[in-house]
Amino acid sequence: MAFNMGAFIGGFSEGMTSRIQEQNREASRKREEERLEQRMIDKEARDAARSEKKLEREQERKLELLAEQLSLYYSPEQTTDILTKGQAGAEFALTKAQNYSAQDLDPRTMYEVQDYELERSEVSPVATTLRTEAKAGPAVRQGEAIPFAEKFKPLPKTITTKAKTFEARLVELDFAMSQAKTADEKTALQSMYNNTHEKYLEFKKKNDLGGDYFSKQSLDSIVNNAVKSKFRGKEFVELTPEGLIKSFQSGNEGDVAALYLDSYLALDARRQAEPWKDDAGAKTAINEVLKEYIKYKATLVNRVETNYNTTIAELNAGGAEDQVLATQLQVNGTADFKPATKSDGTPRTVEDVLEEKQSFDANTVIQYVHDGEVYSAVKTTFGNLLWGHQG
Repeated sequence: MAFNMGAFIGGFSEGMTSRIQEQNREASRKREEERLEQRMIDKEARDAARSEKKLEREQERKLELLAEQLSLYYSPEQTTDILTKGQAGAEFALTKAQNYSAQDLDPRTMYEVQDYELERSEVSPVATTLRTEAKAGPAVRQGEAIPFAEKFKPLPKTITTKAKTFEARLVELDFAMSQAKTADEKTALQSMYNNTHEKYLEFKKKNDLGGDYFSKQSLDSIVNNAVKSKFRGKEFVELTPEGLIKSFQSGNEGDVAALYLDSYLALDARRQAEPWKDDAGAKTAINEVLKEYIKYKATLVNRVETNYNTTIAELNAGGAEDQVLATQLQVNGTADFKPATKSDGTPRTVEDVLEEKQSFDANTVIQYVHDGEVYSAVKTTFGNLLWGHQG
């Protein structure tokens, strides 16, 4: 049988091609496996990054809440100093503050911001004695760092009264209610508050305890909680840790005033329904909120009215066309200011304002006449009217 060279070469070529194709398929499978493995690695890295960011956000939120709570007890400088110690330090300081308050001590006088021991002549004898009593080791030398825990003065050796414990618990629950995120959570906290409140009343009656129902600091905390809950989450306003207005977008004074008014009305309604309705301190603290409402409303009214009068004066000082426009503005007003006299020459009344309400833009100042006096109302972004004749 003769050897067929062509068949041999053809068979060899086919075998080589088959092996090359198999090698290519194997290389392709490996590349695909590597791509899949890299995708898994990338996905795990992204998931880890997201988890880390979520944890960071949660930690930031915890610190923000702790900062708000600390600001109820400590000065802004002290609060800032405490927060440098992180969450653990903030929680420690909060517990200390609650213990101080329970014994009617002002936490601001019980915490020292300084980080290093000063010359003895620069430290009050009382503070030096208290700190020395709190140390278990040798005396601190000048210039030596003060441990964080020792920056808090020790509690006097007195027994905390049960009344103060009740009060501290009520303030704590009030703060928790202002932070509640759901109706069910708030209802549960309200039930706890009511139960504690009833026990407090029974205790005061049983022991014939006189004096203020709440301390000034507790009342300030309750008022601040109410105001913060109204302003929290509003994009146009930035608050300080103490709940005060730090800044807001220009033109939103009406909305700021409206939120202060809501806070005041809620607090005053609560006061009148509580046993402390006749407490002079409570009235004073709540009236401070009303003053903020009056201030911010007046700021908006004065600014808009001044701009309107300035525009009229400038147009009247111009040519004939400007003077005609000035006359029109005096009759019809501008987009953000409506005069007390309507275009038909009759006074704008309360009823007129209510009828025209939908046609006014937000933060518009509307003058009207009531009982012979001219007042200014403001329409807010929320759609309500801040009247002038109602205070």
